[in-house]
Amino acid sequence: MFHTLLSKDGLINNLHFIRYVCIAINILSMPMTYQSLLAWNSDKLQFFGIHPETKLHWKGVMRKMEDGKWEVDQTPRNHDLCVV
Repeated sequence: MFHTLLSKDGLINNLHFIRYVCIAINILSMPMTYQSLLAWNSDKLQFFGIHPETKLHWKGVMRKMEDGKWEVDQTPRNHDLCVV
C-alpha cells in the first residue's frame, strides 16, 4: 500500500489533492480575514459576547485607546460601528 502512495504517480496525485485543499482553505478563510482587517483598522466596535472584566454575557461598544488597548466605550452613541 505504501509503495503505491510513494510511487511517482501516487506522489503526483497527492500533490494535486493537497493543492486543491489549500486553495479551498484560502477561499473559505477570506470572510474571516476580511472581518479581522475591519476590526484591526477600526476605532470602535460593537461587541456581543463575554465582558472582558466581569466575564458575563454582554452587548456594548468597545473603544481602542491610544496605547492599543480596548476598553468599554461609555460616550453617547453617534458612531459608525463594525459589528464583530
